[in-house]
Amino acid sequence: MLYSIIIPYFNGYKTIDRCIESIYSQRIDSKKIEIIIIDDSSTDNISSKHADKLTNTHIGGVII
Repeated sequence: MLYSIIIPYFNGYKTIDRCIESIYSQRIDSKKIEIIIIDDSSTDNISSKHADKLTNTHIGGVII
């Protein structure tokens, strides 16, 4: 079973790292988790700051 975690996002740069780290710490096998971050026209450039972090880890991630 694959678990999709959808995070609505708007200018939450200060808290998104803590949110992602919380997902990493779950008991679920990280290969079964994907993170989808929905960016609602933020002005803090989440895609450029976190895209590499999500794609270079063992958890799949997409920023929309």
